[in-house]
Amino acid sequence: MKSVFQVVLFLGLVTPSFSAVPVVDFDGRNKANENPVNFFNETSMSPQIPLANPKTSPPEMVRKGERLTENGEFVEIIPEVKLNEAGEKVSSYNIQPNWVVRWQVSCPGNGTWYKKITYAWDPAAGGHAHFNPAPPPLLVSYSQSAQVPTGSQWAYVRSPINFPALPGNGKQYYYWMWYPEFATRLVEWPEASGACVSSREEWTYVKEDGLIALTDSPNSGYVLTGMFPPHPYNHQAKPAAITALRKIAFEYKQQFPTALPLNYNDFSLQWGGLFDIGPVNGCLADYNGDGVKDEPCRFWEKPHSTHRFGWDADVETEGVPVANYAELKKNFLRNGARILDEGNHWHLDFTPKSDKHYEEELKCY
Repeated sequence: MKSVFQVVLFLGLVTPSFSAVPVVDFDGRNKANENPVNFFNETSMSPQIPLANPKTSPPEMVRKGERLTENGEFVEIIPEVKLNEAGEKVSSYNIQPNWVVRWQVSCPGNGTWYKKITYAWDPAAGGHAHFNPAPPPLLVSYSQSAQVPTGSQWAYVRSPINFPALPGNGKQYYYWMWYPEFATRLVEWPEASGACVSSREEWTYVKEDGLIALTDSPNSGYVLTGMFPPHPYNHQAKPAAITALRKIAFEYKQQFPTALPLNYNDFSLQWGGLFDIGPVNGCLADYNGDGVKDEPCRFWEKPHSTHRFGWDADVETEGVPVANYAELKKNFLRNGARILDEGNHWHLDFTPKSDKHYEEELKCY
């Protein structure tokens, strides 16, 4: 159990990094992805695949998802039933960004069957209104093992995902999906032919639960800033953090009645997850690993390693007299924030110590 738990920590709680594995490319810029090859040595679904006789009423494939918990246990992800725009029932799954999920598939019919998944991202649902470049493809492993795949068994796979021919008779097969760090809705159309026949639509919501929005409020002591086109909704946070931020603004206004309102910039996006910055405002990052931040920031990637879980908020120094700094910082601390001075703003972290995402090293980028 200990070794499994260690793998869980690696997969679920840290940013994935397989720099030694050439087939895995987390920034989506591997040249191999420009002309992707068949990752699975798959048999593609085509007219040559023998389809089952409809008179025999072949069964549907069986599909079940399980996430790996921090305790090293697999817990089934129970789907909800929703209606799509056509009024058809779809299975809907709720997971969190950067989760690894093991999918079990089987066909109760006799004979060979074939599986294919076509998928599409809906990142705008999670607050990402930027589409150039497109999000990286799904990170997938088809190791056919119930054990957590190793680094070399993962690769980005563009839609559609074609699987090799599979025997039926209820035999279980496994494939894995490492869901992205950014929040999104993933729409999938799994299909099966041969000994099993299926055609369905399924949704996976990749999101942090429990975030609410701070809204503009007259005479509140704060104003909301930073609503740029790539991320038009940037003031979502956990309810406890929202309450603290309202109190900070109220107390600051009481203490300094003639002061300008506090400028509240980035909190989290609508569904949390990676709050990327992109090539704007002169943002620079270290992507080549030379220790120097001299490459323009890119969408779908760090920096902004925090602002994921709804516990972080940026308060701009603009409009705050230097003479008020000391009392304002006392205000931050009094309301439960840890403070990181970022020059043009204070990064506030309200993560409780009991939370699994609490970081001893306070950071913003």
